[in-house]
Amino acid sequence: MKLGKLGYVCILLWVGFAEMGWSATIVGGDVTAHWSGKGRMFEMENYRKFFHGEVTGIFEERAPLKESPGLFNRAQVRCQVSMNIDPKTKARDSFGTCTITIPDTHEVVHSRWTCKSLAETCKGEFTWMWGTGRFTGISGATIFQSRMEIGVTESGAIHGEAIWPAFTYQLP
Repeated sequence: MKLGKLGYVCILLWVGFAEMGWSATIVGGDVTAHWSGKGRMFEMENYRKFFHGEVTGIFEERAPLKESPGLFNRAQVRCQVSMNIDPKTKARDSFGTCTITIPDTHEVVHSRWTCKSLAETCKGEFTWMWGTGRFTGISGATIFQSRMEIGVTESGAIHGEAIWPAFTYQLP
């Protein structure tokens, strides 16, 4: 097979870009996770509370985009959570890490997140740390928002939902 000069240039560019570590940005549709969990609730000064515990949920693509491979749909998410909460205003300052397990393949993706709010809805950033299998080398960050309720009858019980309006990540 005969390759022209343009063919050689294309091959060299393709190999060069791969070696330079260029990555593909994947933008999924809206993703949501309803979660629940339990931990310890600590009373603090000025009626504030501090929660530390674990929450679990399932990712669901609510509005998948045509280009989205839907790799995270039905993935299980388990997060370590720390929250400084003002029960009167529902303001909170939260942070934690999440381990996401992909159904069927059992690939794992790890992330960290932070969010702050002055009311019920906490807005923040979800940063991709590492992954296995198809997610080896995952990177980037995506915005999200979360709402939560503290259980009335059971101390330390919480539940809520998180929404990623444009679920985004980069793969090498």
